[in-house]
Amino acid sequence: MRGVDISTEVTGLVRTLRFQSGDEAKAGQVLVELNADTEVAQQRALEAAAELSATVYERDKAQYEAQAISKAQLDADAADLKNKRAQAAAQAALAAKKTLRAPFAGRLGITTVNPGQYLTRVTKSSRCSPWIRSMWTSSSHNSSLPRSAMARR
Repeated sequence: MRGVDISTEVTGLVRTLRFQSGDEAKAGQVLVELNADTEVAQQRALEAAAELSATVYERDKAQYEAQAISKAQLDADAADLKNKRAQAAAQAALAAKKTLRAPFAGRLGITTVNPGQYLTRVTKSSRCSPWIRSMWTSSSHNSSLPRSAMARR
């Protein structure tokens, strides 16, 4: 039997706990959802800015072909579009970190987390009071765990 303590990579307020102590979990199953309203709203704003940049780029492409603007302006528009898309993608990744998923299939142990509780980041060097203590039974688990899981030895 292997045991791991799992936690989120980011801090936040627990919105939903999607398991009970002793449940069987499937790999990838959502276990905990933190409040991601702010991150999702910011992501939507960044996506809207990227859409606007795409419109400006397409418009300026036509202007460049008509020799109404310089190549430097078109290049600046292209760079701005790439930047806005990258910002939106980074924000989407941050919002996704607000969802904790099971790293592999197994039986869940006792949880000490509750909806409404504020969770702080647990680092690999910190072994004190992990917020979910999970005992996983998986004989097929031989790969390294994702960042959200910390091996107990």
